[in-house]
Amino acid sequence: MTAAVRPWWHRWRRWVIALIAFQAAYVGSYAGFYYRGVSEADAVGSRQFFYVPVADVMKARGLTRQHTVLGFVYAPLNELHMDWFEGRSACRCAMFSLSK
Repeated sequence: MTAAVRPWWHRWRRWVIALIAFQAAYVGSYAGFYYRGVSEADAVGSRQFFYVPVADVMKARGLTRQHTVLGFVYAPLNELHMDWFEGRSACRCAMFSLSK
């Protein structure tokens, strides 16, 4: 018994499907964070948005660890979004009570 020889693309098909699924999840999750963040930023009158709810940022009196990590993860996609589609920038610095 000999095994049937498959074309080369049969061997790579699973990897290509996994890569496409990963990219779709990456872009989809960015879009969810972006549109929620922009709607909250519009409500408070900010040009920049947060990846976490504004209430969490206010409670922490600064950027949360989750926002910082998500900002690092989504930075390349956010840059493309700003360059190609005139998207907004994520907030990179938040200072509260500077005069106190």
